[in-house]
Amino acid sequence: MVLAALERGDFAQYVDALFLVYLMLIFARIVLGWIQQFRPLPYNLPLRATVGFVEESVDPYLNVFRRVIPPIGAGGMGIDLSPILAIFLLLLLQGLVVGAIAGRAPLGIPFRVEAAGPGSPRWQRRSSPSTRP
Repeated sequence: MVLAALERGDFAQYVDALFLVYLMLIFARIVLGWIQQFRPLPYNLPLRATVGFVEESVDPYLNVFRRVIPPIGAGGMGIDLSPILAIFLLLLLQGLVVGAIAGRAPLGIPFRVEAAGPGSPRWQRRSSPSTRP
């Protein structure tokens, strides 16, 4: 049996794929909400299990933002804008987490580590090429 070492780049790609799957679940929840608003889904055991999985995995995350941004509109036809903020923050978190795992600077800010002493790295902002003497 051969064991392969998992590198930072491989693990970063795996975490990136998990974020992508969760984003797709959020989009599926949005579409299912639109469909259920205009026409109820028929009772079908596999369909109900799939819809239940999507709702149970995404709704706790979306409910955090629904408390901040209530639906706009009156009655049962309100427009829920909370997924926009939820997707934006999830994409921001994805960039930060995947960048940190891969060893890249978050949000494209160039950084380098210089040793200030034994075992104590110091983070410094890199100067841009145009400001170097």
